Amino acid sequence: MQRCHPVRLDLTDPLSIEDAFNSALAEAGYFDVLINNAGAGHFGAAEFLPVKTITSQFQILVFGQIQLMQLALRHMQARGGGLIINVSSLASRLPVPFMAAYNSAKAALAAFTMSIQLELAHSPLHIVDLQPADISTEFNESVIKITNADAATNNSWRRVSIKNCTAYFQIPSATPSPLGTKKILQIMTRISEAVILMAGEGSRLRGSDKTVLKPFVPMLGRPLISYTLDALVGAGIKTINFVVGYESGRIIAQLKQLFPSGLSAFFIENPEWRKQNGVSVLAAAGRITSPFLLAMSDHLFDAAIVDLLIESSDPDLLNVAVDRKLHSIFDLRDAMKVQTRRNRVTDIGKHLREFDAIDTGLFVCSLEIFDYLERAKADSRTALVGPQIATSHHGSRTTSPWPLPALIAANALRTRLAPATMIQR
Repeated sequence: MQRCHPVRLDLTDPLSIEDAFNSALAEAGYFDVLINNAGAGHFGAAEFLPVKTITSQFQILVFGQIQLMQLALRHMQARGGGLIINVSSLASRLPVPFMAAYNSAKAALAAFTMSIQLELAHSPLHIVDLQPADISTEFNESVIKITNADAATNNSWRRVSIKNCTAYFQIPSATPSPLGTKKILQIMTRISEAVILMAGEGSRLRGSDKTVLKPFVPMLGRPLISYTLDALVGAGIKTINFVVGYESGRIIAQLKQLFPSGLSAFFIENPEWRKQNGVSVLAAAGRITSPFLLAMSDHLFDAAIVDLLIESSDPDLLNVAVDRKLHSIFDLRDAMKVQTRRNRVTDIGKHLREFDAIDTGLFVCSLEIFDYLERAKADSRTALVGPQIATSHHGSRTTSPWPLPALIAANALRTRLAPATMIQR
């Protein structure tokens, strides 16, 4: 696999574990997910199991995996997010006869995992204890057999064959897990990072009062930006990158007083803040490593829209949330208008004559947006950095000043970002 970089380690050797982890971290730069899935088994009567065998099982199935988990936790805590999946076993709750060392080791890993879950309940980290039942793999063929294991022969017990060793034992029906594969994959791939653009001066919103900065214009007794922070944190966003420019020092100082607990925040200076929004998006290129939510600091929206956009988005495409309730738009003339066909954006701009939705200023972007913006900035046919954004790709029309993400949505059918997925409310 092109993007797969295997690193060999020996779970029986703590030094090998640490060296392998540090080597992988140095190569990758960071970890989003750790899956502890290594396994080994011994088959034999508990009364005859050597202490050395039990010790080996616990080193591989418990101590080695705890060491990896602790190494990953330190890194993920500092990074502000991550997912750890420990694959224990249903045998931790429903022990299998003649596999006492395996059962007890898996139970120890499950108990340790639960303790971590309780301790980190309010942290941005996700800890999962995955307990699969009997799965047909080659694991049974590789289990080490210990002699002197006399199997029970009650007719109500079922037969399990492990090479030259046969046993009969009863396994009760497994209790359905509250956490399925779909949920685990959602946790692994869910958008957890956001970029909020707040580099501009915001003269229209501030009016004649030059002392109030745009993100802190009071709204029902609270700063405008506080509603956005609440919505993003409620949707599971763990890290927010604020792109600042105008009066950046004052904005940063005031923002720090509003941060909810558990939120990691980074500030990105855009010295070209007088230019279009696309330049502010590009300023975040060096900070973002996965698909992200893009929002504007002066937009108000229902928190449910953020959930809907994140849950329904395709992280490989550019996704935009739109509002079809045109009759409820306060200033329709100034709104960013969107023309759609089915669930695809076909046109977008303030001066569209035909439109059926309004852009909410919320996007889920793939990393490819940065490459697109760089190409647009370098393209002599696209005035990305001037007072207007104009494009002539494939004979497309010249536009009035648009926020750049909206321009990309309009032209998405002509780029690798296309087609943009539309989430409607």
